[in-house]
Amino acid sequence: MKKFFKIIFTLIFILCVTGCSSSNKNDTFLYENKPLGFSMELPSVIEEKYYIEEESLNVDGEIINSIYVKYKGEENDTNIVTFEEMSQDYWEKMQQEEGPKPIELKKSENNRVVVMYPLQSNPFEVGTDDYNTINEFQEQSSCIVETFKFN
Repeated sequence: MKKFFKIIFTLIFILCVTGCSSSNKNDTFLYENKPLGFSMELPSVIEEKYYIEEESLNVDGEIINSIYVKYKGEENDTNIVTFEEMSQDYWEKMQQEEGPKPIELKKSENNRVVVMYPLQSNPFEVGTDDYNTINEFQEQSSCIVETFKFN
């Protein structure tokens, strides 16, 4: 009898894992930044309501490229995630500083690093469609870390 339950449990587990994996893939879309040479999947819940803003800053002789993923809300727009691309040396210097640290996504072969600053809290009013969308985005944002790659 124990063997029977183990087999059933294993089958259910496999079905759940397989089902979850395939549905998560359908819930994302590809974002590619060709000039900086990287791509990742973003949760599709924002696909129809997002836009990108970019800027390059010279900080102490170091070029920091910032990519802001903005969400077009019903009443206002807000930044929902920021990516920064910088040299490995500058990233190491940043890690020595105090304060919150971004999430390191990956290092490139040419000593560049991309980090992510996720949204800390939902800026929209509880119960609104925008609030629900951003909550769903935050719940699914692990796909960004999992799929990030240099092209």
